[in-house]
Amino acid sequence: MPARVCYDLPMLNLAPFVRTLNGAPVAVLGLGRSGRTAVRALVAAGARVWAWDDAAKARESVGAAYVRDLAGVGACGALVLSPGVPLDHPVAMAARAAGVEVLGDIEILGRLGLAQKIVAITGTNGKSTTAALTAHIARACGADVALGGNIGAPVLDLDAPRDAFVLEVSSFQADLCTRFAPDAAALTNLEPDHLARHGSFAAYIAAKERLFRGPGLAVIGVDGAESAAFARRVAANRRVVPVSVERAVEGVWVRADGVLMDGGQEIAGLEPIATLKGRHNWQNAAVAAALVIHALDLPREGVARALETWGGLPHRQFLVRRVGNVAYVNDSKGTNLPATATALAAFDTIYWIAGGAAREVDLEPLVPYLPRVRHAFLMGASAPALAAFLERHGAPYTACETLAPAVSAAHAAAQEGGGPATVLFSPAYQSFDQFRDFEDRGEQFAALVRSLPAGPLAQNPRA
Repeated sequence: MPARVCYDLPMLNLAPFVRTLNGAPVAVLGLGRSGRTAVRALVAAGARVWAWDDAAKARESVGAAYVRDLAGVGACGALVLSPGVPLDHPVAMAARAAGVEVLGDIEILGRLGLAQKIVAITGTNGKSTTAALTAHIARACGADVALGGNIGAPVLDLDAPRDAFVLEVSSFQADLCTRFAPDAAALTNLEPDHLARHGSFAAYIAAKERLFRGPGLAVIGVDGAESAAFARRVAANRRVVPVSVERAVEGVWVRADGVLMDGGQEIAGLEPIATLKGRHNWQNAAVAAALVIHALDLPREGVARALETWGGLPHRQFLVRRVGNVAYVNDSKGTNLPATATALAAFDTIYWIAGGAAREVDLEPLVPYLPRVRHAFLMGASAPALAAFLERHGAPYTACETLAPAVSAAHAAAQEGGGPATVLFSPAYQSFDQFRDFEDRGEQFAALVRSLPAGPLAQNPRA
């Protein structure tokens, strides 16, 4: 029998939530990082915990004392569901049928009655960068904030900050928020995504909109039709600060020359900042600036100084290395078409490494960017679909099956080309055919790039 896991690690005090259970046990389904953290925090707060995961190895990670098959979930005071567990899992369905509330760790955080502000950031693309950038700017301005959620630490593993929690919240996590109403909520953008989970684009949007219930501040990127409509709905109960990189708005926007504006006041010039390349990153910076200025009440001049020291996030258009005139860029987080489109739009003379887990994707929106692609190198289960798409449009490609030969071939072609170019790893598909996750995929790409011959590592401006 595995040894009992130690549960005396420092974390948030969940006692206020546990008291609402009136002595009933609380079930935790799904024992990944957030599930394990929920078990530890609940046990530390004095709750009786029943924990389960369909994978035996995951069950071992919490210790046998808390493992239970949850057949009796109807006797529990609540079911804490990890975001990766399907909403129609039999245990979750049984809990709902018995009138047991099903919620997530972010919902629990919101019920603790903490004095610190809670800032929740969601959207289809850019939410990780925006959350990390918001925390970076706030800290540079002297605020004490904790960053977590769908980025970094699970929320129940965060030390309580002095000023604010800055949370990235995925649609999976938002689906488990039943009453959660953060002080400020931000939406970067909206594109169809995770439709297999949500069933429709409308249901996906509805999951995001859960974060904007109740009064407070809403920062919303309004350049798309769906997000503009989203902003109009949210304005019924929240003060909306619109964000745009296409036009002047009453909130925060970016001029055509890359100057970040707050209404009529200049904040900073984004064009010279290497780690904020591309209009999508300008949008991330604008949303972050809006949150820092309008939600956290920090000074505009501090935003400008902080943006200049932003190092970027790994796996998101991250410059791994330069060899001669060729930049090698890791965009492994490009797991969907809009993300890869923004990456292709950000560079010229591209040697593109693409492909991943097979799924039906309409690749036609990438056609405008194909003139930038000198050659594509295809890998993964989706390679045949990518090859057919490229053939239809007369774009050259090489089928490489796996990542290592794709990196080798792209390197050889880019170096042979001689001029300034970018080897861009932006797969456009999820990673699960050949990798543990997008981070594993990106780390393997970076390791392969660092092992390439023909020149020293350049100083990385994003490090």
